Amino acid sequence: MKRALSDLLLGARLSLSGGRTSWWRMGLTALGIGIGVGLLLVGASLPTAVQAREQRASDNFPYVKADEPPRIYFVDWNTDYRSQAVVGRFVRPGEGDPALPPGVPALPRDGEIYLSPALADLLASPEGAELRPRFPQKVVGTLGEAGVVAPDDLRFVAGSASVPDDKYNAFHGFGGREEEPASPDPILTMLVVVGLVVLLAPVLVFVATAARTGGADRDRRLAALRLIGTAAHRTRMIAAGETLVGSLGGLVAGFGFFLLSRTVVEKIDLLGLTVFASDLWPSPWLVVPVVLGVPAAAVVTALVAMRRTVVEPLGVVRRGTPARKRLWWRLLPIALGVALLATQTGLLAEDDGTVSTMALLLGISGMLIGGPLVLAWVIERMVLKVSGGPPAWQLAVRRLQLDSGTAARVVGGVAVVLAGVVALQSMLIGTASRVVTSPPPTTDQGAVTVYIEPGDPAATDRLAAELPRLDGVRSVESARNIQFDEGSEKTVPAIVGDCEGLLRRTALPSCVDGRVYDVRYAGEASRPVPRPGTTLDLDGQSWRVPDYEVVRLPDGSPARDGLFITLGALDGLTVPNDGGLRLLAEVDPAKPGLIDEIRNTAAPLEWRVAVGYTGETGRSAREDRFAGLQRALLAGSILTLLLAGASLLVQSAEQLRERRRPLAVLAASGVPKAVLARSLLVQNALPLVPALLVGIGVGSGVSALLLGIIDEPFALDWAGVGLLSAASVVVVLGVTAATLPALNRATGALGLRAE
Repeated sequence: MKRALSDLLLGARLSLSGGRTSWWRMGLTALGIGIGVGLLLVGASLPTAVQAREQRASDNFPYVKADEPPRIYFVDWNTDYRSQAVVGRFVRPGEGDPALPPGVPALPRDGEIYLSPALADLLASPEGAELRPRFPQKVVGTLGEAGVVAPDDLRFVAGSASVPDDKYNAFHGFGGREEEPASPDPILTMLVVVGLVVLLAPVLVFVATAARTGGADRDRRLAALRLIGTAAHRTRMIAAGETLVGSLGGLVAGFGFFLLSRTVVEKIDLLGLTVFASDLWPSPWLVVPVVLGVPAAAVVTALVAMRRTVVEPLGVVRRGTPARKRLWWRLLPIALGVALLATQTGLLAEDDGTVSTMALLLGISGMLIGGPLVLAWVIERMVLKVSGGPPAWQLAVRRLQLDSGTAARVVGGVAVVLAGVVALQSMLIGTASRVVTSPPPTTDQGAVTVYIEPGDPAATDRLAAELPRLDGVRSVESARNIQFDEGSEKTVPAIVGDCEGLLRRTALPSCVDGRVYDVRYAGEASRPVPRPGTTLDLDGQSWRVPDYEVVRLPDGSPARDGLFITLGALDGLTVPNDGGLRLLAEVDPAKPGLIDEIRNTAAPLEWRVAVGYTGETGRSAREDRFAGLQRALLAGSILTLLLAGASLLVQSAEQLRERRRPLAVLAASGVPKAVLARSLLVQNALPLVPALLVGIGVGSGVSALLLGIIDEPFALDWAGVGLLSAASVVVVLGVTAATLPALNRATGALGLRAE
């Protein structure tokens, strides 16, 4: 052990004293590893970021103490603006010292408001012009980080003297979430496991590839070591020590990239996902494996890379014809992965099923890592059968025939990315049918509902009169919420309107003026509805309940239930206007901005009004988590694809540096630089074809096995596959274009110089 450590340190000293060439090689190695380490640290920060978001959400949850007077009254309210949700609270102080919502230094008074930074920026920009009328209050400050969940949250806390001081709005403080945490959702947990493996497996491949950068440039130094009597096995350990220096530099660079990303992370919006810089700190128990594992992986990779290299005093036998790659052992990881995933088939066919997380991790990892191993064999067999063609083609093919392993390692990362994202997309498609259960809207999308809470009859009547005057509003029907008094402190809620309005807002098969309808869901327990002939009191007026028709709604129907009374059934009774009012407006769907204009018209009513499209259904918490997870996974896929491009660029630059003399000789012999540039493009693009095929094949296999676990039919997003394949081609073209300046320098006369 002591001798091995001594050999590693000697290799490190030799690499540090190797001159400009050695420093350049170590810099490329450190850059490649640093990019991977930076992404690993970002991945290690995700648990901390998720925990911080959940903690802020919990801190904003109110609590009640039964034995103390309320310290704050508030009403939650939300609106939409151009498909963005704007949420907030209207507050008023309670007794004693008021409880402060998180993120505000003092409770806003009536007519004052605190805005989140994102909402303040939106209102101050031209894009927020149509939203400003909904917030006429005086802005007295911005919400702190504790008052929002994410940097792009559109939130506010406004003071309003109209908030009722009843028991439904009375609270004593914030941060008192007491309900038991929900048990982990097996489908979403499976998606998280798949996403982590898919996003981190390519990073490990890139780190291993970067650790082998510049192996050919060490040949002369290794031969010199053998000449002075160093044993062959010690020479390999010394070579691994040189790689160790680059990996340690990569660790430093990776932490630098990570710290740099924290300075701009709040300004980055990847598919709607943003985090605070303070949330992006890796968990210590995840940092330790990265810090220890990356150098260890670099040393092991270097030793494996030299297992077939014979270091002799007169040179290194590396440039001769390499031994043919064997296929059988390259299929073992894939076979192991298939076997492990097959053992989980059907275990999540029901939502209450369980699955082995370790089997998922090892199974997916085995198949993804086995892909590049098989790809190396495929590329070798492919280039051996290629011959002829134009000069650029022949130069590229000959280079690949001499060293197909390097090309396979470079595009192997692209294959892993493609396989992982194909599997991930298929999983998202398959699980969506299990998670997203909200039925699509079935009512007229040209209809807008406006519900007004009771409390200000004058403002309610004013809005009801202004709404029909808006350009684009074709008609407005109204229905009021009323409460009958049955005696003994019993009340009977009901909705009163004309037949046209009731038919459009309910699932009634038909409507006749003068009738009453009791709408309830199928299988619902009998609700206490007064019997026909019962006399009720409505604001001092007597009303006798007529015969009514019971209408059963199917389970899951988005239509509302309740007691619906046509105007003719009231026998001329006057409907009081102190109850809630529902307005149904038929609007022109082709008129842009009309819904925002309606919301702005209703803005003076503050929390008392809610505007929405008829037929819209709210998403469940499970659907919200699925949507957030989907955005996070797609954002991670984009980052991983960018990492593939960066790794390919580093490896291409290193290959040009190693081949500068042959390239300079070719240019001096009369080969045009355009031919050399095209050969470089072919050299990068030709291995990409089998990489795409292997990536799609492995990804399809992984997705088929994973969908079998949840008992969903195999579905492949061919549009997504085509887009990812095209993106991979664009990455190769971009990398080739980026290396053209280095090619121009390598083919200059200085490239002929011998040291």
